[in-house]
Amino acid sequence: MPVYVDDIRRTPVSKRWPFPWGCHMAADTLPELHSFALRIGLRLSWFQDGRHPHYDLNTSKRAVAVTYGAQELSSRGLLRVVQACKAAIDKARELGHVGLPYGGRPRRSKA
Repeated sequence: MPVYVDDIRRTPVSKRWPFPWGCHMAADTLPELHSFALRIGLRLSWFQDGRHPHYDLNTSKRAVAVTYGAQELSSRGLLRVVQACKAAIDKARELGHVGLPYGGRPRRSKA
């Protein structure tokens, strides 16, 4: 299954994200996304495990991802991939399959 990157766009610069340009990387499944992220030198802690599971990439990491085989999509195309991945994660969690293989990082308790 492929990994995807969307178009490069201007991004707000902050202490956590010091790059003026960036994009997103997603995949059909989280195990595939995390494996690819490690291959291109990303930290798993950079995973954005929210409504749209993805990694943020700066322009140089996007170039590395494309070199390693990531497919380029429009932002709308990537959003469809992310939504399908999120639906699969939610379904797995409903079935009791929680944890790294299905849902990214383990959830932290609020206590």
